[in-house]
Amino acid sequence: MVMITNGNSGNPYEHNNPMQVDPDKVNNYTLADYGLTVDAVKLNHFGIDITDPRTGEHLPDAFYKSKIEAAVAQAEKMLDIVILPRTIMEHHDFYRNDFQSFMHIKTYRKPILQATNVRLEYGGAMIFNYPAKWWRVYNLEGQLEMLPTYMLAGEQGSLNLAQAFSGYPVIAGLPYTVGDQFAPQMFHVEYIAGMLPPAREGVTQPYEMHPDLWNMIIKMALRECFEQWGRLIIGAGISNMTLSFDGVSQSIDSTQTAMYGGASADIVQLDRDIQDLYTGLKSYYGNNLGII
Repeated sequence: MVMITNGNSGNPYEHNNPMQVDPDKVNNYTLADYGLTVDAVKLNHFGIDITDPRTGEHLPDAFYKSKIEAAVAQAEKMLDIVILPRTIMEHHDFYRNDFQSFMHIKTYRKPILQATNVRLEYGGAMIFNYPAKWWRVYNLEGQLEMLPTYMLAGEQGSLNLAQAFSGYPVIAGLPYTVGDQFAPQMFHVEYIAGMLPPAREGVTQPYEMHPDLWNMIIKMALRECFEQWGRLIIGAGISNMTLSFDGVSQSIDSTQTAMYGGASADIVQLDRDIQDLYTGLKSYYGNNLGII
């Protein structure tokens, strides 16, 4: 087997793949960096005191925090995206049709902040490391393609343009016995997926969190808080209540029934807002599906 290297010199960042984030700081980002905080959720129910009317106790911050984390996870699944940056290593199968279409690879996560390594493997060993100058990274779509530049740019290398596009198994030096139409997990891809906090108010880049995504997450977390509050207003399935103490009485009537909580009207409105935001965001991010 022949192993072919390139003159990448360890730097994966080129014109078509700029460095958006320091790889050493990827795990330092928190939800608070995106404004997804307990105070943000509380601000969105300004004027509504979410407390237990019997004790006056507020919902604890830990409850809000857990609902924000759950809303982020739900939004990621709904839109097929990732939010907090993360380093991902994955393998993709070889299909000759994809390989001959500029080695098109659809990553499993999007958006892509930056790619860091793309190579061809066989038997767990690297046999060709694709030069960064070949990479064509589509951040929002989560796609990679290759456009060989040997000879076109006068580079010194072991492959010319014809050889680069002759395809596997020629490029890999592998026998035809492994199949020339399909091979499992031959492409090793490393990249940083996720998005960054907006750097400028009113302007959002494709790799940054958009305000409507932030808004949807906050509303989804707020919905969970209202559900809990609706259970506390009077009590599950109770529509009115009278309290009497030392000759002083208080009567509370609500629209709550056995089927609907005390905050159902607010929840219905939140559901409409979330659906409207989701529709626009889904159109923007698209579906993370490959073509078979």
